[in-house]
Amino acid sequence: MVGATLPRISTMPAGDPAYATYSRSSHSNRRMTIRRKDSCPSLPRKLTPTEVRSKVVEEIINTERDYVKHLEDIIEGFLKKCRLNSKLFDRESVETIFSNLESLYEFQLDFLHQLEARVSPHHMEDSQIGEVFVACRRGFEVYSEYCNNHPHAVNEMCVLQKKEQYAFFFESCRLLRNLQNIPLEGFLLLPVQKICKYPLQLSELLKYTSEDHPDRAGVEAAVEAMRLVATHINEGKRRLENIGRIGKWQEGIDGWKGPDIVETSTEMIHSSELHKISKGHSQERHFFLFDNQLIYCKKEAIGGRLSYKGRLSMDKCQIIDLPDGQETHNGLPVRHAWKMDNKTKGKDYIIFSKSPEVKSKWMDAFRREKERVAQDKASGFSVSLKMKRAAAALCSSTTAAVSAAKRRKSFNKKQVLRVTALSESVDSGIRTKIEASPARERKGKFSIFF
Repeated sequence: MVGATLPRISTMPAGDPAYATYSRSSHSNRRMTIRRKDSCPSLPRKLTPTEVRSKVVEEIINTERDYVKHLEDIIEGFLKKCRLNSKLFDRESVETIFSNLESLYEFQLDFLHQLEARVSPHHMEDSQIGEVFVACRRGFEVYSEYCNNHPHAVNEMCVLQKKEQYAFFFESCRLLRNLQNIPLEGFLLLPVQKICKYPLQLSELLKYTSEDHPDRAGVEAAVEAMRLVATHINEGKRRLENIGRIGKWQEGIDGWKGPDIVETSTEMIHSSELHKISKGHSQERHFFLFDNQLIYCKKEAIGGRLSYKGRLSMDKCQIIDLPDGQETHNGLPVRHAWKMDNKTKGKDYIIFSKSPEVKSKWMDAFRREKERVAQDKASGFSVSLKMKRAAAALCSSTTAAVSAAKRRKSFNKKQVLRVTALSESVDSGIRTKIEASPARERKGKFSIFF
């Protein structure tokens, strides 16, 4: 364009909060327009705590809706298709893979409806959703069974995916449902991840809920309630891992008699070598204290293997502390001892240790065993026998797979790493350890929790 003038930008001194735009008219008169930085629409504005709270509530609701939709997709797209295909899947296999997913979906759908009923669509910051989490706390325990079963579902999927027809079947289910390109194992992990994130979401909500907000007390109670849920699930996972370990321990005991260890106990509390006096004879035995029972074994001179010798039911035994010298054996005073009186069988055993320190540790172990059993009874904690045996079998199979892979002279390194990773997953579980940390400061952006 002939005769047109271009705008000229003047450099302002450093630190000046304003910037200037100059324009020159055809009449050669000059005009300057000054705009403040905070008036520029392109620059981000820091959200107020009230606005952030509105965003947090909105995210909680939206991610809850997405999550319920994912659960529905898994049930409709995979679970029901597996049930219909009896040639590939029996009932036990379907239960192992999907566990109580349908019960979990029903709970989450009802939970979502309760949340939506407490939301103010046009004033999200005024929504009061904390009380909903508190009211549904018992319902969240449905996750305990699912999380406990998850390692078995992963193991079952690993076995099935080795066969081409199963891999093709699962991929067909995914395509028919038009789902994301992730394997079924990824979808099955979603509930485990979800229960981990509730305390984090609520902690973020609490951070931006003012002291005088009507939802303040509700959110505080919700944070504590969901931490208790996470603690309960953590404990269940830990105990299930221990069940796998003690089941594996039993396999190393020769001449085992009676019920399997996992039928009565969930973890080993203490063990050491002690001396048992019975019918005037002193015997060196290796004692193992579990919740609900005490098992003693003999260590073989050749090979050092342990052979089963007997057990005592802890709820039927009374432990009596014996002062040094109160009992004698072969004319010598017995020290560091205690008596285990089995009233139901009319038998008693005198057990003594090598030192007062060893005895003190056993007295403390007996106390902890009683406390653990009492806590389980009070909380209603229980693990089905089927789940116990599955945990023991899974621990045994993965340990054997890792050992076999390591023994091979020529092996596929990726295969060994995969089997080892599976073993570590079973050993440590998919932990839901929740320790809500202070939320990081956002800079005009908000991350999606789910």
